[in-house]
Amino acid sequence: METFEYYKLIKTAVQLREVKLDSINCTLLDASSKNRNLSLELNRHVEVISDREAHIKLHAKVHFKEEGPFSIDVVYFGKTELLDENLDKQYFEEYNLNSVVPLLLPYARECVSSLISRMGFPVYTIPTMDILESLNENMEKSE
Repeated sequence: METFEYYKLIKTAVQLREVKLDSINCTLLDASSKNRNLSLELNRHVEVISDREAHIKLHAKVHFKEEGPFSIDVVYFGKTELLDENLDKQYFEEYNLNSVVPLLLPYARECVSSLISRMGFPVYTIPTMDILESLNENMEKSE
């Protein structure tokens, strides 16, 4: 197999150093429910610990708009580190706030998919997001 250097790995000034599952609550409500209208809610939190370290948290809630077969709440925690000391604290905080979802959603995605399959339901995969477009739209809504 031939290796191509198609993508050059460019590290960002902020690196994810630790990820752990903080909490999970999975409830089987009504396995016979035919409701398949899933809803996804994402909440994020950032706490800047120092000029070089921040704690980030993503709370993902997968549930149904009406009565459904299950509800899943999963919270992931991460630590980030600023590698470039020339960047200011405001940039570091904004970067972390904008990066919570892209950094931690893959962990929540895998967890939710695994839980749903273990409950005997068809696998639901949290949709892949266009992060840049999502950030733009969310910024427009907050203005």
